[in-house]
Amino acid sequence: AGSFENPRLKGEVTATHLRLNDVPFDDSSLKLNIQDHMARITGDMIADLDGWFNLANHTFSAKARLHDTRLAPFFNMTGRGDLTGTVTGLIEAEGNAASPDNIRALAEISQLSVSRNGVELVSAGTVNASLNKGDISLTDMRITLLDRGHLHISGEIKRNGSMDVKADGTMPLEVVMLVTDDLSDTTGQVKLAAHLKGTLDQPDLGAEITLDRLGFTLPVIDQKF
Repeated sequence: AGSFENPRLKGEVTATHLRLNDVPFDDSSLKLNIQDHMARITGDMIADLDGWFNLANHTFSAKARLHDTRLAPFFNMTGRGDLTGTVTGLIEAEGNAASPDNIRALAEISQLSVSRNGVELVSAGTVNASLNKGDISLTDMRITLLDRGHLHISGEIKRNGSMDVKADGTMPLEVVMLVTDDLSDTTGQVKLAAHLKGTLDQPDLGAEITLDRLGFTLPVIDQKF
């Protein structure tokens, strides 16, 4: 309907028996409405979606609300089918598609968990990150590792490339299982205090790492260290 200069369109897409990387999701739908140079989309496909795009001047606004969204399909995409998890939070973005350097975005994660073979490896409470006209900011992010370790990360990266990022915490060596199967029977922990400064082109990293009672087995030679 409408005209070539000002089209009008209304429609709805419904997905049933939806599977992503062989993981089932609830039935979902997306609604699209185009009128007076405004395209609006709402729906509940994996996340609760709500957004609009101005076809005339390219401004936009979008929100995605996650409610215990399962992460297994996305881990499967990276070949880590042994990992599962859920995430709850809000992602927002607004700006002008013709001027990406001025886009503003916000991610507020209220719950995050990652498990492997039924053992929770990583959990996190409130995580806030923002993008404002090229500047990236991360407020104090606290991650719990295997219920025994923790990691704090905070800082910012400016549009001009300057950085000021801090990380400190204590990490059980078992967390290495998240990225490799080459070690087993891991024990001990790694203590970290790091500060990244400088620029993206010339980073300046200062770190203090303490290894505390580490132990592991290399399955390929069945040797305990």
